[in-house]
Amino acid sequence: MKHITVKQNIWNLIGPPQLHLFLRLLTLFEKLRLMRGLQALCCPIGSGMGIALSAKTAAAKGALWSGTMIEMKNVSKIYRTKFVETHALSDISVTIETGEFVSLMGPSGSGKTTFMNLVGLLDTFDKGTLMLDGEPIDKMSDRRMSRLRNAKIGFIFQSFNLIQDYSVFDNVEMPLRYRGLRANARKEAVKQAVAEVGLSSRIKHYPAQLSGGQQQRVAVARALAGSPRLILADEPTGNLDSAMAMEILDLLERINDSGTTVVMVTHDPVLGNRAARQLNLLDGRLIDVAQIDSHIPLTQASREAHSHVEL
Repeated sequence: MKHITVKQNIWNLIGPPQLHLFLRLLTLFEKLRLMRGLQALCCPIGSGMGIALSAKTAAAKGALWSGTMIEMKNVSKIYRTKFVETHALSDISVTIETGEFVSLMGPSGSGKTTFMNLVGLLDTFDKGTLMLDGEPIDKMSDRRMSRLRNAKIGFIFQSFNLIQDYSVFDNVEMPLRYRGLRANARKEAVKQAVAEVGLSSRIKHYPAQLSGGQQQRVAVARALAGSPRLILADEPTGNLDSAMAMEILDLLERINDSGTTVVMVTHDPVLGNRAARQLNLLDGRLIDVAQIDSHIPLTQASREAHSHVEL
């Protein structure tokens, strides 16, 4: 398994507002190996305790979470080089309500990763408007996007992105340190999140001591610990066998039942159909299910006129 560095995890989980400063500080952090250094690398978001929803409070919490979570209107993303313009997303308009479970499907190069990067506030777009939980993203600063991402979004990755020499507790705790929470609040949040995914007995274990399915559950706990309103799961079962994949889907469904919005990328139609709604992307555009089967491959001339990025 590829070793994931601290720096890679910080970038994936939070996204630095000032990359040059982060690189200098993170290099020092990796050298010193001190978790305490994380608190100096971000802007505190508040002192409220981030705890995963329990079954007892899920209904009450879910009743309060209503409205539109994601609203895209005519959003386009173009990657430009000196010679080529690559249209990763073209004129995307879609609304995802709070509490929905949506799967995002399509072949490689269809724009799924770009879509998730925009919704996750990891990238910017060229045209259109994007609202996240009622807040316009169009002119938002990097600093504000980092705050919003840390406060409202949980990420789950195909490759787990766990730090190999940190325990389960430390991996789950890491994003919470960016919120300025006290140690007791972080400890309670981590313990509850780990319990939610059924790994309390392994909270002191290291990733190498866990199975692939258990490592992905740690990644889910890390996303849950801050009580996000939105979970973005990018191929969360891609490295798992079918039995483990179904366990992770069951877990995502339970999270969604608590009121959390879930958007999941998958290539597997069986898994995609577990979601309440499916969005299908092809060549950077939203299409319906019927269009997938009848789609005629782009000609070479069409590809040159409307290129797309391999994601």
